[in-house]
Amino acid sequence: MEKRIKLLVANDSAEFHRDYGRIFEESGMEVVYTQKDGIKLLEKIESIHPDVVLADLFMPRLDGIGVMKAIQSKVSGVRPMFVIISNFTSPTLEREVMMSGATYFAITPFNAADLSDRIIQLCSISGIIPKNPVR
Repeated sequence: MEKRIKLLVANDSAEFHRDYGRIFEESGMEVVYTQKDGIKLLEKIESIHPDVVLADLFMPRLDGIGVMKAIQSKVSGVRPMFVIISNFTSPTLEREVMMSGATYFAITPFNAADLSDRIIQLCSISGIIPKNPVR
């Protein structure tokens, strides 16, 4: 049996489930949702140990950069890959996000199927899943 990518999404809105979550699930990922809140996200990362975290850059209580830095200092061993999304960007912001530990930075709105393919590709490259997974 193929290993499924465990994707933790920091957005528990019904709209996100409908518009994006279904596509991630159909691509074979195990999708877990939590609130769009940096502190809640940290707690969930520590409890379920996801392969990939999909989080907004701007969240209440702790932003995406703060979450990544906290995980770097707290979690030993394998850390999740971070895909950070934002509806605002600048070269300086993108550089800061990537230097803080993000694997990928996506601008919203995004095409969920394309992002799903990119997550699978990044997981394959990093060895989280075998190369060329069956979909």
